[in-house]
Amino acid sequence: WLVDFLQYPYQEMDGFIRFLSKNEELNVFAKNVFGYSLLDYFDAIQDIQFAANEKEITIVNPQKISKDCCCELLVKIMDDNASNINEVNENFKTYKDITSIDYYFNPFIKIDTNQYLLMPKSLMSIGFYETIAAKYRSAGFYAANGSDFDSFVGTLIEHFVEEKCLQFGVKAGNGRIEIYANEKYKISHEDQIFLDTKSTSGECDLIITTEKNICFIESKKKNLCRKSYNGHTVNAYVDLSKSFFPSQKQALNHEILLKKNGRILFDSGRELLLKGRKIVRMSLTTFDFKSLQSKIIVQNLLINSFNKMFVSKNGDFASDLSKINEVFDKITHLVEKG
Repeated sequence: WLVDFLQYPYQEMDGFIRFLSKNEELNVFAKNVFGYSLLDYFDAIQDIQFAANEKEITIVNPQKISKDCCCELLVKIMDDNASNINEVNENFKTYKDITSIDYYFNPFIKIDTNQYLLMPKSLMSIGFYETIAAKYRSAGFYAANGSDFDSFVGTLIEHFVEEKCLQFGVKAGNGRIEIYANEKYKISHEDQIFLDTKSTSGECDLIITTEKNICFIESKKKNLCRKSYNGHTVNAYVDLSKSFFPSQKQALNHEILLKKNGRILFDSGRELLLKGRKIVRMSLTTFDFKSLQSKIIVQNLLINSFNKMFVSKNGDFASDLSKINEVFDKITHLVEKG
């Protein structure tokens, strides 16, 4: 039985929260509801990360580590987002009960009035996102466009990745790398019939092209749920059917139309030409999908799921399995067309 510790590179988490802290809607909401902005929260993270160790547990007093964030505000933020020493992982009894592990829901542990336990940075970093995300959800955040917190962040993630890719393109500097982001295109009636779809348009999250390759990148915010971590097969498939499989279906749509027509003309006026290049489909998730992130494993899952029907004697799984079957029906159809 494999029991692992959820970890995330703290530099990557810092960069992600820094990006989110630039958003005005998130900042205004936090300031009004939490009493501090997301930018204040990020400043607090910097102070805490600076005081934490990469490999060892650290005990700190917030009043002594305050630098970017003022002392009173740092104390408030740490109080608001800490686990109590007597409560963290209190329901974790056996090695099989992985779903009871909750240390990463908060980034640190409060020991007493002036002392907090900081775990090693890679163990603590994911808690910085989880705790603030939970606060936005419970407070009922909705963006001006009507999106709830997770949908709104899902859109921001696309911009985050776009920014990273554009930085990469600038660093490459040889003019042979092109990047397309959030490009939309129209699907002709002929192509609708070919794909057996009613959609009249398509959208590419990200495309990176070189002289030899075209990489379609489709992102999904869906995380791997805790039951999937605990080895529940159906839950793992459900999580994949809401993330990896549909993102591959979207990328496959783009690939088939590009191969069929030799080009995709985007609404922006830009044009993507095939030019005999190899096409790569990439699915991008927000956080780690554990072993399901392995190319070999997900390829085998995908290949061995074609033309299959998933059923269970347990009626509780009927709805979820019907969704999985629906996704695979569409993917199988596209593969046959390709």
